[in-house]
Amino acid sequence: LDDKTPSVRQAAVRLAEPYLQESANFLHKSVVSLLEDSDPQVVIQAMLSLKQGGSPDGQSLAKQTAAATNSKGIYAINEQLWKESGEDPYLMTLLGTEGLKSYRSGKMFYNSLCYACHGPDGQGTPAGEGKTLAPPLFESPRVIGSKEASINIILHGLQGLVDDVDYGAPMISMASYSDEKLADVLTYIRNSFGNRSDTVHAQDISDARSNYAGRVDAWTIEELESEIPVIAIPNKRFENRSSWRITASHGIETTALATDDILDAGYFTSTNPYVGMWFQIELPEESSIKKIVLDAAGSESGFPLAYETHVSSDGENWSEPVASGQGEPITQIHLSQTTQAKFIRITMTEKNGWTAWFINNLEIYGDE
Repeated sequence: LDDKTPSVRQAAVRLAEPYLQESANFLHKSVVSLLEDSDPQVVIQAMLSLKQGGSPDGQSLAKQTAAATNSKGIYAINEQLWKESGEDPYLMTLLGTEGLKSYRSGKMFYNSLCYACHGPDGQGTPAGEGKTLAPPLFESPRVIGSKEASINIILHGLQGLVDDVDYGAPMISMASYSDEKLADVLTYIRNSFGNRSDTVHAQDISDARSNYAGRVDAWTIEELESEIPVIAIPNKRFENRSSWRITASHGIETTALATDDILDAGYFTSTNPYVGMWFQIELPEESSIKKIVLDAAGSESGFPLAYETHVSSDGENWSEPVASGQGEPITQIHLSQTTQAKFIRITMTEKNGWTAWFINNLEIYGDE
């Protein structure tokens, strides 16, 4: 177990497995010490063997190791060995190692402070007669998409009417908390209660502190919408879907099934997926695009592992990516900038196994 060669230490850990059921056993203590080994493969083997060997402390020790590591491999192994009960299984893919750590830290912060007004489900704590103490967080234009609005609110507070509702008291500034804690809780909120958006980083909070260093007053909705125009765009579902012209690189004969409102049949590629496949929508007129939803009909692998979204006014000259990210069975693509377009193209940049790409239902939101 003390050998200078990592592969020998790994082998020794495996040989120790029958003796790991007793925490007081000297072999158990030795294997536990290798959770701090300089070689990630040795650490991973120690985590695996503590579980395989029936260590009574295996789960808590692996969790502590994963929380302290910067190694994606070590963190991923812990996720596979000890899945968080009831946690969204796609968070690791969508947020990555550091993003998932941030999410979990933010969850603790939210449940110790924010829930009192926003409620444990993010819908607002009931305050009698159909009222709540604070606005709902689900699908809030100030939460999803652009990070700027929620960062500004959490740093300086929010006063006045919110979506034409008087909540009786302003949201106070939380600027006294560290950049890391504020980034964590926003990452949690942006990926809970049905929301999906990318990770907020401590640097994002720090930049906003600098940008508005002289601000004293809480924001109003009107000020935020003036500063961040995308949050003022309506989040309405486009209804004129029968007039959309849809094309694709593959599976052309099924493209119309993605928008026919029949939920038991949809578009699928007629061949195995590969990087570069695309699906395109041409709208009747240029519109403001805020969100695109791709429903893969519950398929566990029938969606791009990664994608890019490009837009165009003429179908020939395309923008740089206006959104990119990781896919999941119901992929929510939020645009963080005001985006006017007639053409939308979603391109697969990383395939997810060998299952065909499915789009059972496609919806666009914004100002049609």
